[in-house]
Amino acid sequence: MTFFQRRKTSSKSSERAKSAITFFTVVTFAAGFLILALLPTPYLIERAGPTYDVLGEVDNEPVISISGAQSYESEGMLEVLTVSIVGRPENTPNWIEIGLAWLDESQAVVPVELLYPDDRTTEEIRSESSAMMEVSQQDAIAAALNYLGYETPRQVYIAEVVADAAASGKLVAGDFVLSINSEPIIDLEQLKGIVTSWDEEAPLSVVVDRNGREVTKEVSPVKDAEGNFRLGILVGYKYDFPIEVNLQLGDVGGPSGGM
Repeated sequence: MTFFQRRKTSSKSSERAKSAITFFTVVTFAAGFLILALLPTPYLIERAGPTYDVLGEVDNEPVISISGAQSYESEGMLEVLTVSIVGRPENTPNWIEIGLAWLDESQAVVPVELLYPDDRTTEEIRSESSAMMEVSQQDAIAAALNYLGYETPRQVYIAEVVADAAASGKLVAGDFVLSINSEPIIDLEQLKGIVTSWDEEAPLSVVVDRNGREVTKEVSPVKDAEGNFRLGILVGYKYDFPIEVNLQLGDVGGPSGGM
């Protein structure tokens, strides 16, 4: 009788131990899952975004509208592909989302600093994205009109001046860049080459057209985080189009959005 009671007691103890282990395992798993779900990561996710038919409409407005020339109805579709970014520096995806994205070949996991460098604010990057979109749209319109035989004279202009940058307080948005160190500026690559190859001996003499009058400013470029000289301006082309063409794709931004 005593032997039987010992075995029964031992069996109950074993069941309690198993229950405790199971409970501990479940709690540990739940806690780990919760931590992974809440803990921010140093990564963002790139994935395919929505597509837009440039021959159609966005928000009940035509993507392409033309005035000043004969236009024709188009058949079929011409879709623009976009890329969506999941997360922001202040609100990154959690580790579970990152893990699922790593397992999905249609998505890419990228470090935050790749899209949001430490020396730039989120607002600056968004402004730059909008400016790049505008530049791309203008370039796309110019390419189409040139193909049709129209002439499209252009000038290099400043779309935005980054706060506290080298050009801040000297150059302003809307300035047309005429020359740097007496060298006439005809395209963006030329301007970039002059700035990045600065010899640091004397400030750059930048001549701009500001509201119809020439203004000269002395600007010393500053190195960015990668060691490249920058003026701290966002530049693009302003074209003198013979007809009016408007493009709108909602809140799509970036350098290739208009092409």
